[in-house]
Amino acid sequence: MRPTVFAGFLLALVTLDLSSHFSGGIQPASRAKGQNIAAASDHWKMPRVAQYLRELRAHEVFRVDDLSRIFPPNFGDAWLLEETMGHGATARADYLAFRGTGWGPGSNATALLNARYCLSSVLVPGMPKPLAEEPLYRNIRALPRAFAVARYRTFDSDKDLLNWLPTPLFAPGDSILVRGEDLRAVAPEFLRSVACENEEVHVQPLSYWTAAERKAQVTADEEERYKLVLFRPPWGWSVGDELTVSVRPREPGSDYYLVLDYWPAAADASRIEVHLEGAGRTATLAGRLPGLSEREAPFAGKHSAAIPLGTLAAEEYRLSFSRTGACSARLDSARVTRFPPGAAARSAGEVRLDSMQPTRLRFQADLDCPAFVVVSESWYPGWVAFVDGKRAPLLKADHVLMAVPVPAGRHEVVLLFRSGTFRWGLIVSLVSLAALAASLGFDARRRTGQG
Repeated sequence: MRPTVFAGFLLALVTLDLSSHFSGGIQPASRAKGQNIAAASDHWKMPRVAQYLRELRAHEVFRVDDLSRIFPPNFGDAWLLEETMGHGATARADYLAFRGTGWGPGSNATALLNARYCLSSVLVPGMPKPLAEEPLYRNIRALPRAFAVARYRTFDSDKDLLNWLPTPLFAPGDSILVRGEDLRAVAPEFLRSVACENEEVHVQPLSYWTAAERKAQVTADEEERYKLVLFRPPWGWSVGDELTVSVRPREPGSDYYLVLDYWPAAADASRIEVHLEGAGRTATLAGRLPGLSEREAPFAGKHSAAIPLGTLAAEEYRLSFSRTGACSARLDSARVTRFPPGAAARSAGEVRLDSMQPTRLRFQADLDCPAFVVVSESWYPGWVAFVDGKRAPLLKADHVLMAVPVPAGRHEVVLLFRSGTFRWGLIVSLVSLAALAASLGFDARRRTGQG
């Protein structure tokens, strides 16, 4: 249907709806004033798990992901809980494409959405249950509403970015994915002060599998296969999870490392074997992931360990490894870099949410180095950023989120929503009212003159 035809049809439909009196024949429910409808009250009565989440919401900022539809639709509006599908009946195409990279609790997309709690009638292996008898899980991979990263990777297209987002080569809390053209608004000196992963080494995922996906391939029952794939643990958490990548050095003759981010589960160190093929040689490299330190609780925080790959030539290499029973640690992500471990601080700094309103977000950033402050809110035209009161670039990061380049030190970061459409609509309305007032005034003077 042509846009002009659709617009005419829509205008006619709205006119018909506003001019009709169809609703006048609908009889309202007969009940005393102030009396609730029993069915509605029962439907929206908060279960124990919802009350628990409401209590947590008083001092935590998080979203809830209800994959099993345990809560009623639009529960967030009724119970004042933020859910991953947002508010309202519509959804943006880019957000659905983002979620399409991984709907399950173990995906990178879910971690980026600050979905700290997940409702599931199916067991989610490896994720703790805050309430033993309730179908609620806590996602330890979920990121805060805002965080700082000092690394980025650029892409030529949204398709390439979305293909990279679900892979184990992406560490959601340590790097951002951006379109190269979007960085034109960022000062060159800032970009020189943060790490561009594209410049270190050319890495391409060849395959990555989880044990649950392998099991699903040989499962005949369609519903069981669906559950295995959707509710699978994050990559790197199960014995049998594997990754194979191609590696081509940007600077041949330099030493390179495989850096693994992981969650230690025990005091004993974990072991992992890495296979490297290329330049006429095949090597098996032994990696050691230190365990928990004294008095450190399991899964209290991520660790990093580097496995030296040696000096790489100007050729393509094939790197692969899998999680075996010798590795109790839960792997989180992997990257190849020429920088030795300890060459850069793991954390870029801290970001604290000060206030949150529908059209205004304020954060306090305390950064150890220049970094992108990433905000887990949906990017949309009309949002603008300010750093210490001065206008700053606002980037579209990780396909749907927002990121602001911020220098090192303590800074106030404010995001405001200023809708250009609303502003123009307001101007047109005011001009129309002024024209109407002028017309009425002119008509009144004309009649007075005639009288």
